[in-house]
Amino acid sequence: MKTKLLVGLVCLCAFASARAVMEISGAGQNSSGELGVGSNADSNRFTTVPLLDALAVRGGDDFSVALMRDGTVKTTGDGSYGALGLGGYNSTNFFTTIPNLTGVVDVRAGAGFAIALMSNGTSDGRVVAWGGAANGELGNGSITSNQNTPGTVNVIYNVQSIWAGPQSFTAFARTAQGWFGWGYNQDGEIGVGDLSDHSTPVHITDLDGKTVNKMDSNYYNSYVWGVNDQLLATGYGGEGGNGLGSFNNTNHFTVVPLATNIHYFAAGGHHALLMMNDERVKAWGRNDQGQLGLGHTNNVNVPTLIPGLSNVIQIAADEDSSYAILADGTVKGWGGNSKGQLGLGDSNLRLTPVTLPLTNVFAFGTGGKALFALKPNFSRALPGKLS
Repeated sequence: MKTKLLVGLVCLCAFASARAVMEISGAGQNSSGELGVGSNADSNRFTTVPLLDALAVRGGDDFSVALMRDGTVKTTGDGSYGALGLGGYNSTNFFTTIPNLTGVVDVRAGAGFAIALMSNGTSDGRVVAWGGAANGELGNGSITSNQNTPGTVNVIYNVQSIWAGPQSFTAFARTAQGWFGWGYNQDGEIGVGDLSDHSTPVHITDLDGKTVNKMDSNYYNSYVWGVNDQLLATGYGGEGGNGLGSFNNTNHFTVVPLATNIHYFAAGGHHALLMMNDERVKAWGRNDQGQLGLGHTNNVNVPTLIPGLSNVIQIAADEDSSYAILADGTVKGWGGNSKGQLGLGDSNLRLTPVTLPLTNVFAFGTGGKALFALKPNFSRALPGKLS
């Protein structure tokens, strides 16, 4: 099943070249228009998002971003911190193209800010950022000036990949010189041995020379997978989010002992999920809404197997909910549901995984308390050839 997961996560290029339409539906929090469906009402049923030609949709905290096939970016939702990048501070409830932003190959939404990786032949692998700057999230040296249009992140060039979690105030980038992080760091989220915010990227020397498959972060923790096929974590331990078996903080990336046989992982708001090679899932961290799927609401400080969940080929998490795609095409969800993000027609939390009204989902996009489900439709393939 590993092949199916890799196709679902990284081979967007296959669907781009085939010009398949990516059908997108969304459910959950929408009070700021973050679902992009033309209204500001929360939705407890999956609703079609009128967004054609998107390769990926990612939610931030009260806003969403979409990477388009032509290398542009569209945004919707709360614009009060400039997080939409549209040049003002107004909100919108439909996806709108960011002016003068082209050649984007990846975009990530954080808590009130966003970052994009540029590769258009002239930008030399730059990262640009926009939105709130209170903790240095924009990477431009400022902690006071929000920015409502994309601006270049300082220090780093020739960037190969970027990461920022939808509930995170921290961002990361990989360059030829190594991994860099910036933003909120008061619990050690960047993993450089201090507890100070960083308004420009700092070099994470602990990761030098190490293979990294993925980084991710949530409110108070950051995670790295790939170093000797291990999962490393740093940051706040008070709710068990770093998975180290205690409730203590750490400011260096540290091996998570019970994270083994890793195939993929995902970070939520204050919890994390780990998919193993045998297609089962472990969870740890905050569990006040049952987001760990263990049948109770107690916090857990070590990766713990979710009973009865198997044949999983993809996982995702939002602020207090968790999701899994199974090999047979069905989708499971569990945890918080106060905004209807499970799409079940109610607002009741689920302590264990239940089947959601979705099939043949190719990829997820998660936000604060919202879920986007993406499904390719080759029968509606768009005309023309991707340049």
